[in-house]
Amino acid sequence: MASPEEEVIAIMKKAGIDLAATLPCDRIKNLLPLVSENFPEIKLTREENGVGICAGFYLAGGKPMMLIQSTGLGNMINALESLNVICRIPLPVLASWRGVYAEGIEARFRLAPISRQSLKEQGWNIQ
Repeated sequence: MASPEEEVIAIMKKAGIDLAATLPCDRIKNLLPLVSENFPEIKLTREENGVGICAGFYLAGGKPMMLIQSTGLGNMINALESLNVICRIPLPVLASWRGVYAEGIEARFRLAPISRQSLKEQGWNIQ
């Protein structure tokens, strides 16, 4: 039986992803090495940088994807709205959900429910 991480890699391959833009997160620490082994990867320092890089890669004919933590969604929302939404550039994002499951950082507890509701109201597919 495949691990959840292996299943994510299989889904990414099936979708034709050919670039992964990643930020570190301890919630996906077992997934990120598999991403590095299976896809060209750009390690990001900020989420909004990934939005621009992935948009350029898509416009050049590629299929990028971002792997981040949910608290980074707030960092990239302006870039997404002003570039991807306006220009209709798709960007799959796998975001680990912070603020739950024995979270150790108090600020993330407050952001998690607000982020989730906000994204749902915007029509994002939140699992």
